[in-house]
Amino acid sequence: MLHGEAGRLLGPRRTEALWELCKRHAGLLEEQPKYSLIHSDFNGRNVLLAPDGSGGYEVTAVLDWEFAFAGPPLVDIGNMLRYESTGSEFEHHFIRGYVQEGGVLPERWELKSKLADLIALLDLLNGAAESPNRAADLVWLIDRLLAEWT
Repeated sequence: MLHGEAGRLLGPRRTEALWELCKRHAGLLEEQPKYSLIHSDFNGRNVLLAPDGSGGYEVTAVLDWEFAFAGPPLVDIGNMLRYESTGSEFEHHFIRGYVQEGGVLPERWELKSKLADLIALLDLLNGAAESPNRAADLVWLIDRLLAEWT
């Protein structure tokens, strides 16, 4: 993935930094929890909410399952938290709800979910050459990941 369009858009410095990050943490993705049905495009645009009658909201549907597959739940967690800062209020509430509903978080889930999402980011970047704003956004997300985890 780093030798195609993504590698060109990232440039040699970022590509090398990503490669070092991946080598350093390669074993983490092998420690995945059980596989389940993964949405693979799990974000706020694909979650339908409705008032719950007590001043809050409840999820009434998850839409757009075209990219679904069997995989580790950290893929969806990474996608949902892609634009969130570590420790944000949204992250806190999302993870609390995930665990309350029976989700299990492995040790180092934060980094593992970011690494799982990195695969998606690089795949998206490989198709973003004709979309400069999208490419810039993806590079920004990768830069943020590198700043936080290297």
